Amino acid sequence: MASLGGIGGRLYRGEVSVEFVARQRLWYSISGAILAISVVAVVVFGLNFSVDFKGGSVYQFPAGSSTISQVRQTISAAGGGQDAIVQHTTNISNGQSSWQVQTHQLTVAQQDSVQRAISQTFHIAPGSINIKSIGASWGSQISKKAAEALIAFIVVIVIYLSIAFEWKMAVAALIALAHDIVITIGVYALAHFQVSPASVIGLLTILGYSLYDTVVVFDKVRENTAGLLASTRATYSQAANQALNQTLVRSINTSLIALLPVASILFVGAGFLGAGELKDLALVLFVGMLSGTYSSICIATPVLADLKEREPQYRALAKRVQLRAAGGRAAKRAAAKETASPAASGPVASGRGSRAAVPAADADPAADDGDPGGAPDQAAGETAEDTGAAAGAGEPVAAGGRGPAHLPRRPAAGAAPAAAANQRGQAPAERQEAAAVATLPGHEAAADTGLASLITSLVRDIPDYPKPGIVFKDITPLLADGAALQAVVSALASGHGPVDKVVGIEARGFILAASAACQLGAGFVPVRKQGRLPGPTYAQSYELEYGTATIEVHQDAFKPGERVLIIDDVLATGGTAQASASLVRRAGADIVGVAVIMELTFLGGRARLSGEPLRTLVAV
Repeated sequence: MASLGGIGGRLYRGEVSVEFVARQRLWYSISGAILAISVVAVVVFGLNFSVDFKGGSVYQFPAGSSTISQVRQTISAAGGGQDAIVQHTTNISNGQSSWQVQTHQLTVAQQDSVQRAISQTFHIAPGSINIKSIGASWGSQISKKAAEALIAFIVVIVIYLSIAFEWKMAVAALIALAHDIVITIGVYALAHFQVSPASVIGLLTILGYSLYDTVVVFDKVRENTAGLLASTRATYSQAANQALNQTLVRSINTSLIALLPVASILFVGAGFLGAGELKDLALVLFVGMLSGTYSSICIATPVLADLKEREPQYRALAKRVQLRAAGGRAAKRAAAKETASPAASGPVASGRGSRAAVPAADADPAADDGDPGGAPDQAAGETAEDTGAAAGAGEPVAAGGRGPAHLPRRPAAGAAPAAAANQRGQAPAERQEAAAVATLPGHEAAADTGLASLITSLVRDIPDYPKPGIVFKDITPLLADGAALQAVVSALASGHGPVDKVVGIEARGFILAASAACQLGAGFVPVRKQGRLPGPTYAQSYELEYGTATIEVHQDAFKPGERVLIIDDVLATGGTAQASASLVRRAGADIVGVAVIMELTFLGGRARLSGEPLRTLVAV
């Protein structure tokens, strides 16, 4: 049991995973074959309805030493017909056995004839023979009520799922439900099980059971896919498959716990009680629960994923995820090539000694260090910027399509600012060169190729952090390297003219903006998530794919006409940066620029800032 719990934990965390959704063709083929066999069985063999549905007479009398062939011959000879159904039953309370014979609808004279034949042949007193006659009209009423109950059940379920989830989930659930009904009916036809009122009751029961398991899985799918469009961590199918794995052990446990008592009732009913309503009820429950467990895992969620993947936004997401995966593979090949031929690549200046350039695999930076759950770093928004989902189609590249190059051994003439030359103590020549490259005059696109190489060499990938499927872009090595940090900050701060205030967007933007403010001799203003600033604030909300987010700034942070520079680490969808610019203008200040280390161009954030002077150091 402890081992099963350990497997469940690993499945939930994504350490191991079973591919259900990706193998939907396999499940569809298996189900298609079973459904075809079920339909053929119903058409060829039909259903064996009990006397309650088709009407007829039922005789029950002590078994004695008679055999089933003797009973059948006696009934047939007395006018009971050749189609009589003879079953041997045992009363578990007193151990007495008896015969139960079902015939077609008999007249009163025929019933009396059969009763006399049984009494005379098996020496049974007429009073010991129990006779029950059921009209066909009663069976038709049962069928009608069962159909009405099924229709009402389906209508209520569709309405509930459409309101609680969405209509596509309702469609997927109903497909799985129809799948279970057809298979259960097919098993009855194929095995020639008798369909009784108890079977109908059991069928309605398994419909609820099947939907219950499906709804549990769908609830987890909805949780896993919330905000999925704002990132490139997974496609809808991959997120749905993760939800299936996270609920897999629960589904298995629930099914086993439900099937064990039902199987006990079924086998006890068959072995000790013989035919009866208890056996009929347990039989349909057993077949339906097995089919329902299979359909909730292998049919409902794959069908839902197929429906959702047809939507344009999820098709676009799948392409972005595919590009990210291709970029990761390209980066690994480049890193392997770099390792294989270090002499050809040359060192990148940084820190003490030299560091080899390591291309970053996927271009999205990590989630907020203070939010290990992967919650959005930028005011509960812009998941692609902040969840750490790898987002690039390859190595980070500078604008204009140039790949990462190694830091030049000689900077451009006149490019180094005085600040780079006046570091604490005498900095090594390589550090001075790195800082010099970073201070080239700004232009709208990204910075110098050498700086791009420096940045990518100091941003390391942490796979599956803070949760599986995410490539965490750790910038702490860049922050820890004094020359690299100064180079980046200088590049972000330069080329904007006079600056009065520098705005930093929560949270990594604080580090960069505060450093830039010190270099520029300007003030620093934090833009924070709602409720985190103590004084009176201006608030700005903006739309996300899955809701809204709000950021705030102090009302007294700016004076009218002040020149403001906005700095952050990444530009993804652009929602937070656009909202920050709105707050600055609302306070009466002017924006002289927006500067970021890395821009994820495929997310289109630049379009939201079309009216702002934008600088990016690395464009992906």
